[in-house]
Amino acid sequence: MRRHGVGVIVKSGLGLGLLALVGACAPQMAGAPESAPAAYDISKLPPGQVDKLYVVDCLLPGQVRKLGEMTTYITPRRPVKTTAIDCEIRGGEYVAYDRADYATSLKVWLPQAKAGSAEAQTYVGEIYEKGLGIKPDYALAAQWYRKAAEQGYARAEIDLGFLYEKGLGVEQNLSEAMNWYRKASGLSGGKLEFVSTVEMSARAKQATELKSLRSQVSHLSKETKSLKARLDSARGKLDKARSEKESLEKQLQELQQRQQGASDQERSHLQKEVQQRKDQLARQNQTVSRLEKETWQLSSKLNTVEDKESQDTTGPTIEITDPLLTATRGIPTVRLRSIRRTTDIMGRINAPAGIKFFKVNGQPARFGKDGSFKAQIPLGAADNKVSVLVVDNNGRQAVLRFLIQNAAGVEVATAPAAPETGSISKPSGLNFGDYYAVIIGNDDYTYLPKLKTAVHDARRVDRVLREQYGFKTTLLINADRRTILSALYELRQRLAPQDNLLIYYAGHGDLDRVNDRGYWLPVDAEEDNPSNWISNEAITDIINTMPSKHIMVVVDSCYSGTMSRTAIPQVQVHLSEKLRDLWLRLMTKSRSRTVLTSGGLEPVLDEGGGADSVFAQAFVEALKKNHGLLLGYNLYREVANVVTRRAAKFGVNQVPEYAPIRHAGHETGQFFFVASS
Repeated sequence: MRRHGVGVIVKSGLGLGLLALVGACAPQMAGAPESAPAAYDISKLPPGQVDKLYVVDCLLPGQVRKLGEMTTYITPRRPVKTTAIDCEIRGGEYVAYDRADYATSLKVWLPQAKAGSAEAQTYVGEIYEKGLGIKPDYALAAQWYRKAAEQGYARAEIDLGFLYEKGLGVEQNLSEAMNWYRKASGLSGGKLEFVSTVEMSARAKQATELKSLRSQVSHLSKETKSLKARLDSARGKLDKARSEKESLEKQLQELQQRQQGASDQERSHLQKEVQQRKDQLARQNQTVSRLEKETWQLSSKLNTVEDKESQDTTGPTIEITDPLLTATRGIPTVRLRSIRRTTDIMGRINAPAGIKFFKVNGQPARFGKDGSFKAQIPLGAADNKVSVLVVDNNGRQAVLRFLIQNAAGVEVATAPAAPETGSISKPSGLNFGDYYAVIIGNDDYTYLPKLKTAVHDARRVDRVLREQYGFKTTLLINADRRTILSALYELRQRLAPQDNLLIYYAGHGDLDRVNDRGYWLPVDAEEDNPSNWISNEAITDIINTMPSKHIMVVVDSCYSGTMSRTAIPQVQVHLSEKLRDLWLRLMTKSRSRTVLTSGGLEPVLDEGGGADSVFAQAFVEALKKNHGLLLGYNLYREVANVVTRRAAKFGVNQVPEYAPIRHAGHETGQFFFVASS
């Protein structure tokens, strides 16, 4: 969560991930709605039915068709992803997403996948990858992705590349991942080549071990919950038994006192009652002893499990941010445009267990507190091999190898090392479409600590988007769950395929680390009651069904989920105008679904930027400096540099992140900010 007060920071999360759109058995597919349903009047929706604004798998009735004058027939039912309320209005059948599982989802999409639909095959692959109530089957997911990817379906190529990048269900192979990303980008031939940042989680031989360790953590978390429940129950029984024991001891003491002044006849009767109480007390002592032993054993076991659970199971990662790498000849490669004697490489290390040592080409290299590094590489002629190695304090390591070609070759679409603003001039005759934004700022929480800057941040973002970029904005201040979902529903009805959408959220968030799922917390959210929370999967569901070509989510919070930075092609600022325009036209035709967050899984500052948060101030400043065309990735690079530097002054390691949203329909496109002034 974001909290008020400089330096007062707590957890927050955004974990975006969902099942993708796929096709139907009829010629019309579900990748985008075949026709936007008539907008439902949200004001008529009863308060208790807000969940009907969430997206579900819907089976629409078959169409009644005429063949000639004499024949009438009904087509098979058509699967689409739409909101529950739309599904009901159109007479469809659905299982609510929060109760859907592996079997119900496959029932909707598997027939079309087996019939050869690339969209449906991709959807089935994503069902297996996510698991939906069961353990994910990455190997089976890879098989379905491959079927669709071999048909040239970009979304499947991205998904398959991700599995190769992370070593899930297939042997980890960074070059194979880069090649699938390149195919999806449309930059696999001619004078332009696919170029992007690269992240490697660990060496291939460690992939299986890491997956096993993460599975163990999940199991230990469940065991911890079970043990805590059993321990609480045992302690309750023990307290009750001790209370009964004390009561028996008092009764026995009273009987013994009465014996002293009693007659012989009464004393004989009391002796029998005293003996009964002694027998009861002996049995109660045995019960208390047994419960004390059980409680001690459960407590000891719980401590052991919690110790195991707390042990870090995440290996180190290496990300190269500059220069950007292209997959050629089977290994990531940098092609220099002129001969150099030295070059710099920059990147970031993430090692939750701490860094034992870090080397570049076998030599110890320096790195900052946030894991960022810059190393100078001496170059010879032709190919220069580069090896980056990090080993954490648990002995786990990550290695990244690539080539630097010291010769002028084809022009490659790369990003500059540190552009002043990251903007480029606007090409003539290229239509970027209309721009819309939903901007949410929540300060005034009913049940949670109030924030200081979220509302102010939202107003500043709203102003710059309207005045400098011509966005049509919807500003939500101190919004509850119904208001947020209603605004997204209404935009979904209004947006056209050529439009662009930005969603900005500033407010409290929460993170379920066991399920790797994050939540946005509206102003009516309660700390231990998730009924009014909005899961990031639900947000991604809605994004997935929107027809807009380019969508960007900006969250001044932290982000939980699987991200892949290698699927975002870059363009060089000083590329020739002809090649630059060619690159831009390719990117505007491809769908993009990206997220920019103010931090990773770590807490983020609510203040630190004057009246704004550190992140919001950097975000607005970067937008104001641009007077041309600003790419989402270049915006991220500038914001990240500023936020990391400013947060460090408060002793906070806050590093913004930018990546495609998994399973939201990303196809390697870019989000473009086009300044109107």
